[in-house]
Amino acid sequence: MKFIHAGDLHLGNAFLDLPQLPEWVLEHVQSASMWALESLIDTAIRAQVDVVLFPGDIYDTHMPNPHVQWLFQQQMERLSAAHIPVVLGFGNHDYTDTMDGPLHFPKNVTVLTNQVQTVRLVMQNGENVAVSGFSYPKRHLKKSLVAAFPVRQADEDFHIGMYHGAQDHGDYAQFTLADLNRKHYQYWALGHIHVRQTLQAEPFIGYSGNLQGLNRTEIGLKGFYLVQSNQQGQLIPEFQACAPVIWTQVHVQLTEQMNWSEVIDRIRHQIQRQNKFQLVEIDVEQVPHKLAAGLQSVAFMNQLSERAQATDNFWIHRVEVRIAGQGSQLMELGTENWQAQKQGLVTTAHLEDLGLKLVDDLELYDYFQKSQTQQDIGRAMDEVIQAIQRGQWHAD
Repeated sequence: MKFIHAGDLHLGNAFLDLPQLPEWVLEHVQSASMWALESLIDTAIRAQVDVVLFPGDIYDTHMPNPHVQWLFQQQMERLSAAHIPVVLGFGNHDYTDTMDGPLHFPKNVTVLTNQVQTVRLVMQNGENVAVSGFSYPKRHLKKSLVAAFPVRQADEDFHIGMYHGAQDHGDYAQFTLADLNRKHYQYWALGHIHVRQTLQAEPFIGYSGNLQGLNRTEIGLKGFYLVQSNQQGQLIPEFQACAPVIWTQVHVQLTEQMNWSEVIDRIRHQIQRQNKFQLVEIDVEQVPHKLAAGLQSVAFMNQLSERAQATDNFWIHRVEVRIAGQGSQLMELGTENWQAQKQGLVTTAHLEDLGLKLVDDLELYDYFQKSQTQQDIGRAMDEVIQAIQRGQWHAD
């Protein structure tokens, strides 16, 4: 037999951590999850799979947008036209008790109930296959549902379990591998965890991960499993990447001799071009103190944005800085004989809090983070304080 295991589609999700995107980037990210689903359906039809399994979190919310529901329904219609059955459950994100709007799926789609349910199918080659699973009635399920799953029967060539839950989290249908193995299934298609993960190789128990990375912590290729039986009766998953947008992290090293134009050139040059659109986080390693504060400023992000082009196949959404010389304070300057109450006032960090981060001109930004400039500010403060103490200073 041959089937697809695809967990956590999260259709309708709004990408997080991506403020103020230009239109050409929005075109890539707004429909990424739906494009990933369309790619999955293309594979299912091309590979002539026997069934498609969705173990929970089809939608990102229990009140999905009607347009998103319609788009998902259209993809199910494509599978119906290809005579491919679908078994799906709803998870902790799209739980059924308050699902907004009716579900209109073609007849090839079986929606699992809130109680453990078994669907029996006959494959193209005559094999008898049972699929057992459930849908979440509410956001949290604080007890395991494994006990309600039937044990595999002798007349079943294959029995597959669909389970949306976690080993170590009691709020989401917690389970143990020992409990799953007592059912004697050949495959457990897990959902809920967004990382592709094999908990047990034989018989397979594992997560396919989510179909499309949704935030900066979900780095790398995302997709689904295309599962096929072998001559030994094992069900073997093979990962199929389908996410059109991938989150990546790029490590960059800089030197003190670089000006800001050279810094931006180095960063852009080190991003490896791929055939998928990338949302890139730059990790600057052992950054020189001279550049540290500027790299974290709004001005620098604006400069990166201005250098971006619609022909780029990437967008830099974040710069993470690791300071050279751990344990030292960032650019804490000022005269050593300042009085205690003034210490810490004239530093790059404090100036940023006062609004320096909002400065768009990097040359002006550099001016205020220079040692001489901050010392001049400190001396001016000394003069003001001394004038106040002498009674010779008045605010206009």
